[in-house]
Amino acid sequence: MEPSSPAEKPRLVEWIRNFLSWEPRWVVEPDASSIERTVKQVPEFAESDKISLEFLAQGAFNKIWTVTKESSREQAIMRVTLPVDPMRKTSSEVATLRWLLVNATLPVPRVLAFDVGTDNAIGFEWILMSKVEGNSLRSAWRETSLDAKIELAKRLADFCSDAFSKQLKGIGSIYLQDSVSPNDRSQEQMIPETACSVASSSDAEFQIREMVAREFVWQDRAFQHLDRGPFICTKDWMLARLSVAELACKERLDFLHTKRTQKENNDKSQIERGYDLGDVNENEESAVDAMVPADSEPDLAEKNDALSDPEARDASVDLIDASNDNGGDINEERAQQKQESKGEEQQQKDNEHMNDKGDNDAENDAEYEDDKDEDDDDDDDLEDDIEECEMTLALCSRLRPKLTQALSTMSGDIESTMLWHDDLTASNTMVDERGRLTGVVDWECVSCLPVWYACQYPSVLRGVDREEAPDVEIYGKTDDGQVENELYWENLEDFELTKMRHAFLERMTQVQPEWVKTFKSNDWLHEWDMAVSAVDDTLWMKRLGEWMLDMEAGVEPLIPLADR
Repeated sequence: MEPSSPAEKPRLVEWIRNFLSWEPRWVVEPDASSIERTVKQVPEFAESDKISLEFLAQGAFNKIWTVTKESSREQAIMRVTLPVDPMRKTSSEVATLRWLLVNATLPVPRVLAFDVGTDNAIGFEWILMSKVEGNSLRSAWRETSLDAKIELAKRLADFCSDAFSKQLKGIGSIYLQDSVSPNDRSQEQMIPETACSVASSSDAEFQIREMVAREFVWQDRAFQHLDRGPFICTKDWMLARLSVAELACKERLDFLHTKRTQKENNDKSQIERGYDLGDVNENEESAVDAMVPADSEPDLAEKNDALSDPEARDASVDLIDASNDNGGDINEERAQQKQESKGEEQQQKDNEHMNDKGDNDAENDAEYEDDKDEDDDDDDDLEDDIEECEMTLALCSRLRPKLTQALSTMSGDIESTMLWHDDLTASNTMVDERGRLTGVVDWECVSCLPVWYACQYPSVLRGVDREEAPDVEIYGKTDDGQVENELYWENLEDFELTKMRHAFLERMTQVQPEWVKTFKSNDWLHEWDMAVSAVDDTLWMKRLGEWMLDMEAGVEPLIPLADR
């Protein structure tokens, strides 16, 4: 069955708007029995009498299960994914993992089976892959020796050397040549096949096509008409990223304006309701009188109210005296005592009522002031967010022509690129109990980027430079010799990462000196890349604006954006 195009896919994901951003939600949950039936159709598991599923983790786009053969205890990983970028994301990840098996020495999961469509028993795209043994370097960091970490840094240098020596053409994601049907192929912006193919003729099964990246798929952008490549050069890639940031800002600004309008309408409605309540209070007596017929019998409360009136009560006492000839004086005295007693009780009740009313009024006033303060804070936050969005749009408008001019010399020939894992963190680096590398995982949304960009430290090696190890005695120990001061462990990690970076560069100098040369140059390109990344970053907006003002004024030397 020919897979349908992305626009025809059923909506299995919805994007929920919170005040800060959008986030994907599963409309339906994958069924465990469907996953088990699907796994049993894979040759590696077909002969197994029984398999078990254990839920492992969930990411932004995926739900992950460990699949275990009961007989041999052999394990695999089943990852079911939301169709945030239908067909493309799964197709690209499968092709990337295959490219790595062919072209690199870095251990990665082996794909056992996959489905890029949703017309299957599970109802989602999925990949079944071999399990990488061990634990994440992040969880094993403190138990892993420095020597083991240095060896790991050298292994990562070997991988970067492999990627550098196997350069590609065009900026985008890797696909297999036969991974997209002719109908889907006609919808894509294609670099000519001869230009897109991997440089090595033996790798002609691979091709660079549309980029699968979070900025291009977030908030249903996979279904929007965006320029997602493949890009000929750095300038086109950066301008596309700038356009996505601008689009996201406009969408957020529309949301904030709608929120402000709703707030204004709600405030207006509350004010109008307040006026209505005031009118009711002013006419309360006439409204009540109109509801009670004139000839109706007064109830008990009205009778008691009548007797509480002094004149009415005196008249009543006179009637009692007249009917009791032998006790008139006594009755008059008792009536007067009763009147005084009731007067004192009523006065006490009135005082208590006024005190309670005063307390309630004070509480209500305090609550009103608190609510008013919260409303004022919300209004301030809303206006601040609107101002930030407007500032971002202004920065985008100013940055675009400058970026176009600065990178104009990079237009023309299709730019050389290399595979770059932008999330190669300690959490995605797996090690055994001795700290030896067992594999790198999470290869979704990985692209081939310009060589000047990809020649940098992997994320797992980044940190603050610290050439000397922290003195543990300064931080103190517990009675059992343990160090509980977190600052010590942070400083120790900075020191160890510094040693790992030194080892990485030393290894790269030996095996790939051209990589090191590229790493140490092209600062001006990294400056423009940072500008594009900072355009919608609240913490960097002001600095970016000052950087552009200095550039426009011809200030020399221009202080780098990173140093501001």
